[in-house]
Amino acid sequence: MMALVPLMTKLRSMTLHSGKVTRLRGYASINLLGFKFVDMYAQWDEGKASAETARWRNQPVVYLNKNFNEYYRDASFKESGNEADFAWLKVDIMNLQKTDATFMKDTKVKVIYDDDYEYDGWVRQFNYDFSNSEIYRYQEKNIIGWQVCLSPIDEMAIKPMYKGHYVFGCTLPNSVVEDKSAPLRMVITMDDHKLTYNVR
Repeated sequence: MMALVPLMTKLRSMTLHSGKVTRLRGYASINLLGFKFVDMYAQWDEGKASAETARWRNQPVVYLNKNFNEYYRDASFKESGNEADFAWLKVDIMNLQKTDATFMKDTKVKVIYDDDYEYDGWVRQFNYDFSNSEIYRYQEKNIIGWQVCLSPIDEMAIKPMYKGHYVFGCTLPNSVVEDKSAPLRMVITMDDHKLTYNVR
């Protein structure tokens, strides 16, 4: 008796465009807010997400190249290092399902460079109800506040017809970021959809 082999679900391909809402029927609608490269972002420590401003640690300020950072007890900066940057695609996602959704858990991200090199990415979530949740970095006499994203372990489910706030990210080497001629695209897999954002 022959064993039945399950059929692979064919992904539906769609392209994301800045400022345009993309609707995945019965699953989600995605509003692409903008793309940029960044060299750091702020994230709550696991289990420490709070609507309050992150508390400072009792440690001295450390100066580095005319910049200095405060140390926090509940959150920290994630840095790309000298040889890389983070690709940073910010989106709002409305849950069109009839049950709560965990988009951070259920989404996969990768970046493809020059149609040949692939880099695994990640998803982070913001809770806009945490209106005061910023941590600060002082750079060249300017105070820069960063809204703190959630650790994946602390994801907050999105109720039906509510919006969640996310960033699709990936760590990329400087050579990829700085090459303006080769194609670069981010591919996001959600449900049975393959979404592509063309960086260039």
